[in-house]
Amino acid sequence: MKWVLHWWTGKSEVERVLLAESWKSHRMSYAVTRSIWKTSMMGNVRTIIFQDDFDTVCVATMVADYKCFDRRDVALKRLPECLVDIKNCNKQIRYLDQLRIEPFDIHFHGPMLNRVWTGLKGKTVLTDWTEIGFQGNKPENDFRGMGVLALRCLVHMVKTRGRESRDIYHHYPELPFCITAINVVGFTFQALEQRHFDILFYTNEDKALEMFAAKFCDFFEKFIFYWTQGSRHIFDFQQMFRDFQKRTISTLRKTVY
Repeated sequence: MKWVLHWWTGKSEVERVLLAESWKSHRMSYAVTRSIWKTSMMGNVRTIIFQDDFDTVCVATMVADYKCFDRRDVALKRLPECLVDIKNCNKQIRYLDQLRIEPFDIHFHGPMLNRVWTGLKGKTVLTDWTEIGFQGNKPENDFRGMGVLALRCLVHMVKTRGRESRDIYHHYPELPFCITAINVVGFTFQALEQRHFDILFYTNEDKALEMFAAKFCDFFEKFIFYWTQGSRHIFDFQQMFRDFQKRTISTLRKTVY
């Protein structure tokens, strides 16, 4: 299909995206991002633009040369503007990644974890962390890999979706709540790194964590619904979670903002 459009219009997909609207928009920036991400032959450009910082004019020239832009087209003027959006998104992803690699410390982060406990159980915090779905009494072991990012997402969920969190916790005792949530945070971050959420991060730089946590909550609730369609046997968790990830990524790839 892409080849047919290229032959018919004489323009590449990136160029068609840049000319599809009368003015530059976030939707245009996202479409440019997805096009570059999917084009394996633009590996060098992809490596450059999905880093923290880069020269937008220089990269725009590289893309134009590779895609043989008509230098008179307005597309060449819009491309650097779209690349600025991508740069802003890179900063938000790096910020979230710093939270991800920050290790959980029970002495420093304990009060935040206590909020998760009280949000789910509504009573005094005890020391048996397995009651809210950790594998043992050392939550730091389970946070390994997703770090403080997972903790912040858990706090966000019990704060903004308290009733839903408690319902899930009480109605699905076969699922270890916190371990399941940490797995979903990991999947959400994977989708973020694959640039499925870029359009959410082009603006509101101070709300990157809030937007990521909200997306995590959406995925968590969708996985719980998917879980109810199966056997609800804990031995089926890994397979069901893999299937859920595949289905969700497939849907994200088809999403048009």
